[in-house]
Amino acid sequence: MTPQRTYSAASPLAEPGEFISAMVSDLRLAVPVGWKLFVRGLQARYRQSLLGYVWLLVPTIASTLIWIYLAHRRILVTGSTGVSYAAYVTAGMIMFQLFFEGLTAPLRRLVEAGPVMTKTRLPHESWIVAGALDALFALAARSVLLAVVVVWSHTSVGTSLLLAPIGVAATLLLALAIAVLLAPMAILRRDILELLVLGCTVLFFLTPVIYPVPHNLLVRLDPVTPVLVTTRSWVVGGPVELAGFAAVIGGSLVALLVGWVVYRVAQPHLITQL
Repeated sequence: MTPQRTYSAASPLAEPGEFISAMVSDLRLAVPVGWKLFVRGLQARYRQSLLGYVWLLVPTIASTLIWIYLAHRRILVTGSTGVSYAAYVTAGMIMFQLFFEGLTAPLRRLVEAGPVMTKTRLPHESWIVAGALDALFALAARSVLLAVVVVWSHTSVGTSLLLAPIGVAATLLLALAIAVLLAPMAILRRDILELLVLGCTVLFFLTPVIYPVPHNLLVRLDPVTPVLVTTRSWVVGGPVELAGFAAVIGGSLVALLVGWVVYRVAQPHLITQL
């Protein structure tokens, strides 16, 4: 007989030891299951696509070329970036896309899996892991483009490049923390995803992706700014913001844990609404 999972309206926090044990157990299972979901989704997504994985690069290439052209024609006045503008913009675009996809891909996975989650014992964290892997795979593909731009623009790369994975992890951590906090609302109301896409469009212009970091309070309060700027500086050179970088990591860890607990508490109620 297949084991069944029973959802109760009683608060799971009434038995904290059992609650934490279930969280850890589900997380261990979520990683291998999330990997399988990621592989299957990847194969299905590009199976009937003529250009296949090239579509991962097209938006980055198109956007970067537009900003480079505008800066070259002095239509967009950006100020000095200290490094090749092509490498600067490409690295910034790639890191912002990592944040955007790390935020939206897990939520999209959860929303699409709604009918399945009511009929399976798989931990919901599996779809979040799969979404995070979607974002990392796209980053890996776009990193090839960045390498080409760095070589073409004769941008010098130092040993600080070895720190870039830390910046990637911090950016993804920030995105996942926000995604998990918003997950219950996104599952119940699909409008949340559309609002996030709109919000990230506005956030793009508040984040120094295409221009140097200004002395502007609104830009500096943007949590994406320190992780993006610092990671880009480790890759192509420039100033780092280690204080803000560390603050974002600390805040993201707390937010992720709080969001995870809230989601686990809300999970039985979410299931009844799907």
